[in-house]
Amino acid sequence: MNVWVVVDEQAFEEVPEQQRWGVRPTHVAETAEELERLIGTPPGALAATLTRYNEFASRAEDPDFHKAARRLRPLRDPLAAIDVRTGMRPPAESGDRRGTGASVFTLGGLHGEGYISGTSLGEGTYFGRRAGRAAARTA
Repeated sequence: MNVWVVVDEQAFEEVPEQQRWGVRPTHVAETAEELERLIGTPPGALAATLTRYNEFASRAEDPDFHKAARRLRPLRDPLAAIDVRTGMRPPAESGDRRGTGASVFTLGGLHGEGYISGTSLGEGTYFGRRAGRAAARTA
């Protein structure tokens, strides 16, 4: 499963280079429709999501995620997609190991060294869906 953060040029440039942790957009496009094709979302899905987001952002509202009004503004072309998994280190380099069913086994003496907590958005979405599906199968 892919999880994307979609930004425009202004949003990306507002983050100082040292705070990006080397993360770069994986796809860049002139329009939402072009970006949809590049990242493999259903036709019209990203464009509809951005239209909705931009309508609310222009009124300083975010009924979906309750983002602070001072952080809201409509996104403008060109757009970029960042695969949120790109900032995470593989398990071989971190302080935990994932078992089947996404169980986490902590290794003694290590405390998730190198783990960038902001990227947990992708993990939370991915593993949350897996947990939900597993729960539905046993219900």
